[in-house]
Amino acid sequence: MTKPDAVPADFRGIAAAPAEVDLAPRFPDLAGKLILVTGATTGIGAEIARQAARNEAVPLLIGRRKAELERVAVQIAEETGVRAPVVTADIGDDDAIQRIVAAAREVAAQIDVLVHCAGVFHYLPFADTDTALLDEMHRANVRGPFALTKAVLPHLSKNASIVFIGSNVSTMGYAYTSAYTATKGGVEALARCLAVELAPQGIRVNTVSPGLTKTDMTIRMREEPELERAARAVIPADRIGETREIAAATLFLCSASSSYVVGATLTVDGGHSAP
Repeated sequence: MTKPDAVPADFRGIAAAPAEVDLAPRFPDLAGKLILVTGATTGIGAEIARQAARNEAVPLLIGRRKAELERVAVQIAEETGVRAPVVTADIGDDDAIQRIVAAAREVAAQIDVLVHCAGVFHYLPFADTDTALLDEMHRANVRGPFALTKAVLPHLSKNASIVFIGSNVSTMGYAYTSAYTATKGGVEALARCLAVELAPQGIRVNTVSPGLTKTDMTIRMREEPELERAARAVIPADRIGETREIAAATLFLCSASSSYVVGATLTVDGGHSAP
């Protein structure tokens, strides 16, 4: 079937996400669970923590910027009444990994969910990307999650869930993202391997693969009309995603609602990677 020559004048793409009050996924089994969320200072990580608290889980907020973490914790407490502990840590630092585990053990005897959302992104031509920059992104995007997963493994509860936040760049060719793409490809490959190895222990491992989403990383694109139009032109849904849409998919994989989902990559990108 060929595509139509012209898009109907009244075409508006996929409808925007419903108002935040309406997009409130409910996963009762998460109540009381301890959920570690790295990269919880802003954007997707902060929203995952908020939605976890709305489901009466206890999110442990992990990030490098203390003031921003504490601001998210205050918002969560005001919205939900849930006290979200804060750990200021860089997951690329081996000493920080142990502090994260120690902080989690102070909150609960076991860790129920680990969400790897922390990451570093630089938008540069390949010719301008040196190996030091590649090493920086690998340290944050791959090595850190590898080390933290290894450290929490002895403390995971029965039927625990691990969710990696990847990116649709792993399956698409994006100019100026060579180092980021290489590391996010590594994230998804790591998740698949861990899914197979840890499933016999009752631990589920999956990946959420977002496309363009309204975060600090994409603010320049959204502030420049031409860049935003160019981005929307290659997304069948004709819009950029919301952090709460990524968080909702993540909470699904954290919960028992996805009990038979193992080693999967849930792509949330408005169809961008489909064509």
